[in-house]
Amino acid sequence: MKTLVLAGVLAALSSPFSAGSGSAETLRLHSVWVESRPVADYVKYFAERVAEHSGGDLNIQPYHGGSLGIKDPDILRILPSGAVDMSVLYPEYVARDEPAMAVAYVQGAIEEVEQQLKAVPAIQDVYEPIFDRWGIKTLGAIQVPERVVHIFCKEPVNTLENLKSKKVRVWGRHQVETFAKLDVAASIIPQSDMYVALQTGVVDCATYMGSVATTVSLQEVAPYGAPLHPHAGVPINILISTDRYEALSDESQAALDAAAEDTLEYTNEEFLSGEREEAGIQKLIDQGGEIIEPFSEADQEAFTAAAREAWQEMSEEIGPEAVENMVSIKKAIEE
Repeated sequence: MKTLVLAGVLAALSSPFSAGSGSAETLRLHSVWVESRPVADYVKYFAERVAEHSGGDLNIQPYHGGSLGIKDPDILRILPSGAVDMSVLYPEYVARDEPAMAVAYVQGAIEEVEQQLKAVPAIQDVYEPIFDRWGIKTLGAIQVPERVVHIFCKEPVNTLENLKSKKVRVWGRHQVETFAKLDVAASIIPQSDMYVALQTGVVDCATYMGSVATTVSLQEVAPYGAPLHPHAGVPINILISTDRYEALSDESQAALDAAAEDTLEYTNEEFLSGEREEAGIQKLIDQGGEIIEPFSEADQEAFTAAAREAWQEMSEEIGPEAVENMVSIKKAIEE
């Protein structure tokens, strides 16, 4: 079946060594994120910087919202095949092929928003050798702008005690394990199914970032959001197959490297300013959502303790490499 999936993708796409008009070369870039998400803006920024650094000789053509028909869990297999030139990736999506990536960095890993900036370089040090094993070069990372994870419910809920009587949507297994330690029932529901799950009562609440809640109309079905913990944002990786990268001219390689460096610097600055976070929260309020009082300091500490315990257990379950990754990232956070 995996072979058939890959063959279908290869057949659907034209040659990866396509070129734009004239002598300019064009690289096609897959992105699962829709254009309303900040990540899409950052991909656009990266593309603009590539064009500038290359003097227009190299162009990046992003395909947002998975419009090429590529599935992120297959990226490690698809990118080296040449089915597409480049991809941006939330690395946890490839946990099927690389389980350690799913627990390299988890929600609850940080206690202060600013610790996110310390975590990302250490996370990249973990990711890069893994991608390298698959014949994929990591050009750099995009810092996600979302700073806080909220619990959105149909009615106001901002205590762990009250959350125990609710069914909560989460996006990853680690969150399931964390909430289980707090006697809260949580289940993984994809973002694409979250709205209907809340609307029909499959779940009562959902974990999500308030700053981008309007992109999925969350305020329509769960209007009350309570801040619970800083968002441990897994950096979005900018990837290209090693073979494709090495086939480029030295000038094009340099343009990609410089553009990736610019993009991380730019997104770090945006993260620190918090302007996108504030604008997203205001948009949520303008569209009928409400940010209520945050979970208490005691509840936040309880969540972090449970999250780190689950992080330890899941890393040990995967093996020594995952434990080593966890230790190195925790050390970076705490420095």
